[in-house]
Amino acid sequence: MNVPPHDEGPAEGSAGRDPRRVSGAGAGPGPGDGAGRRRPGAGRRPGAGRRPGAGRRPGWLALAAFTSAFAAFETVKHQGWTLAAAAAGAALPLLAARLPGRAVALAVRHPLPPVLVLAAATFLTDSQTQAAPWFTLGLTWLTTVAVLRSRR
Repeated sequence: MNVPPHDEGPAEGSAGRDPRRVSGAGAGPGPGDGAGRRRPGAGRRPGAGRRPGAGRRPGWLALAAFTSAFAAFETVKHQGWTLAAAAAGAALPLLAARLPGRAVALAVRHPLPPVLVLAAATFLTDSQTQAAPWFTLGLTWLTTVAVLRSRR
């Protein structure tokens, strides 16, 4: 029986090797040793498999949800200056990019300053009426910082 040359089986000594993976004549590792294979996800950008609108840091997003609800409660409960303080706290980190100096912008977008404002409003004021605007400012400031950090 005459068999055409392209239908012949593998040559002696190359049984089980994939000719597409061998770099030279008889050289290179066999297909079963895993050489030349990429790890799953190797070389990809971080977050490449995520949905486009998904928050990358759910902890910061959860903090933003909690502090925004708490700020809304404080604003409705105390009214008056708390509304202006809430607006100022939300706008402060967003307007920080327009301030002179990179250090100022970074400090305003860090979570420590609003936490210090919350602590000062809690422990250094004499009444709830005095504390409410400052506390609401700290809450909305922390909300904006948390939203900005969840999107990084």
